[in-house]
Amino acid sequence: MRALFLPSHVGLGHVARDLAIARWIRRKEPRVTIEWCSAEPVTGYLRLWGERVLECSYMLKSFSEAIEGVYNYYGYSLKKLSSYLEILRENYRVLEEHVDFNAYDLVFADEFWELVLSAPVKTKEEVVFGTDFVFKPYELNPLGNIIGLILNHYFKKTLPLFRKLVYLNSLNETPSTRWYFLFGERVRDWIRKHMFIAGLATSYLPGDLPGIKEARRNLGLGEDSKIVAVSVGGTAARSKLLVEKALRAHEILRKRGVDVKLVVVAGPRTRIEETISNDDVVFYRVEKNLWNLYTASNVFVTRAGRTTTADLECLPKKTKAILVPIRKHFEQEHIAKTLASLYPDSFYYLSEDVEAGRLAETIEKLLGEEDHAPKTMGEDCGGSIRAGEYLLKQLKTA
Repeated sequence: MRALFLPSHVGLGHVARDLAIARWIRRKEPRVTIEWCSAEPVTGYLRLWGERVLECSYMLKSFSEAIEGVYNYYGYSLKKLSSYLEILRENYRVLEEHVDFNAYDLVFADEFWELVLSAPVKTKEEVVFGTDFVFKPYELNPLGNIIGLILNHYFKKTLPLFRKLVYLNSLNETPSTRWYFLFGERVRDWIRKHMFIAGLATSYLPGDLPGIKEARRNLGLGEDSKIVAVSVGGTAARSKLLVEKALRAHEILRKRGVDVKLVVVAGPRTRIEETISNDDVVFYRVEKNLWNLYTASNVFVTRAGRTTTADLECLPKKTKAILVPIRKHFEQEHIAKTLASLYPDSFYYLSEDVEAGRLAETIEKLLGEEDHAPKTMGEDCGGSIRAGEYLLKQLKTA
């Protein structure tokens, strides 16, 4: 049996959860051969895991670069949107020429938007499409609302054309809003009607998570140290800014006499001078098993991508997390504010405009808190397992 996985190449969150789904499928059905097709930075990450990547992947243009341009430089416009869509169209032309979907018993695409935009209906009917995002919230910006209307109408019309739809998110954390401002059905009702709701899909499976001492040994960190971790994700979207603030915050803490070690996971696309590493600051370009750091940390500072926040939300250990979403990234800002509201004992929201001093104060406060309360775990955890079971059924009935 053969399966093809196509994860989005915006960052590493999609491929991280898809690898967990794939590992679950292999546990249950060892005869399944899973192949992958995507662009950088995903292909490099898959090589770390020893996965089989189709050669045509190296002909695809990464969409991470386009997204980084939106947040690092020039925002978005209809003209830029058109150029971004052309990247997706060109990528699909590569797939059309080099990949035979009929050769697989299952094709699973995780927000691989090339298929949404360019694949003909007969191809969509052969693909199971997974996503944690089906709707762009409206905003005060008139241009943003125009783009939102276009995208939302397109999603509503196009997504049901796929063979099956899998929602890799918590319905309880999805905005309860209507498709067209005050009109149309509510998004949550549409999801219930059209999608299999897997829930929060994590990058780890049961049995993956080590204890705190083992995690620190795995990372070469002292068992008795206070550990603050900073992870900025798989894109370079304003990521260097957050790393630099964290470094300044660490300097402030050290001057105050707070004994703390800073661990920075910069990601594959963020260029940081690693020469500043010392006994108190440790850099990783990419950490294959990021869940070691979830467990090892006293405080985890990160963006608010869906996979990372799902990972933190579903940990059996209460790791205090400071969420600093990318400015004007509607999805990350929604996630950060929602989790800070639902789980105020575990998640803390700070704006990207936060000063290093304020970040240092927040870290110091969280390090000083003694917390013996039981962990409040999200009720929708286990999404990677449920998604794996669902895809396995689709494979066997293909």
